[in-house]
Amino acid sequence: MIPEKLVLQGRDHSSRGLVIQLLAAGVFLVAACLVLWQGAELRERRAVLDRVLGEVALQSGEIRYLREEVYLLQKDREDEETHSETQKDTSLQDLTAENESESTDGDADSVDLDDVKDTPWRLEDVLHGRSKRSAKLSIVCNTPGLPSRCRGPIGLPGPRGPRGYKGEKGDQGPRSLPGPRGQKGDRGPAGPRGARGLPGAKGERGSPGPVGPHVRQCDKGRVDTGAPTHSLNAGLGTRDVCKIFRFRNAFPGVPVVHIGLAHLDHHAGQERIHTYVKRATTTMAEVCMRTWADTQWVRVGVDILACL
Repeated sequence: MIPEKLVLQGRDHSSRGLVIQLLAAGVFLVAACLVLWQGAELRERRAVLDRVLGEVALQSGEIRYLREEVYLLQKDREDEETHSETQKDTSLQDLTAENESESTDGDADSVDLDDVKDTPWRLEDVLHGRSKRSAKLSIVCNTPGLPSRCRGPIGLPGPRGPRGYKGEKGDQGPRSLPGPRGQKGDRGPAGPRGARGLPGAKGERGSPGPVGPHVRQCDKGRVDTGAPTHSLNAGLGTRDVCKIFRFRNAFPGVPVVHIGLAHLDHHAGQERIHTYVKRATTTMAEVCMRTWADTQWVRVGVDILACL
């Protein structure tokens, strides 16, 4: 028979192994959950970053378009101002030249006709030059951009024209290549420890292991009542038969003695039997067999196992 001490130790080892397996499975599940959670968070951040980059690219395109429009408007305005100033300078120079010629012609016109009456061709030239200057002066004064003395009063400014339609948005330029990958960040702090899982189902009882080093010595044998007649085969009431089993080698201390029924031969009466170890030493063990009332046995055998 197997000692109860060995059986209990085997159960303890199997329970510890089961607990270790459950703890390992829990740690694995927690690690898998953390990995999945971090992957989902990274995907969300990547999507948000892509949307932000797309909006920034669109805004950059609009800003470039507005800068080009402002540059063209400034250039047109500068061209108009330059042209207007050039035209004004030219008109002023022409007007100055005309005034000087008028003053000269006036002096020439003040010539006494009596002096030129004898020269009709010169009078014809003077009248012709005077009519030519008057026609040229009327043309110059009707030309825009000249001083106000040659023009009429300035009228009220006209209403502002309607604003032009906004041009169509240009095609989006090619998407730039992604930048280099950044360095890996530091590892974040470990999350809280998960709750302990429920205990698993109780496993089957394992086979007994080998005798450990704590069992230093064992001895086994068998004793019986022998053939009749003996007290268990005759008489009435409580009767005992005790047998001494001597060990092959002496133990260094008093061993633990286990006994079990090995043989029963019933003779009469109801079956009643009780076995027990009466005493044990380092060299022997005394085993007793008892019956009572009217029970009678022909032979009773008992197995003995002593270990230390």
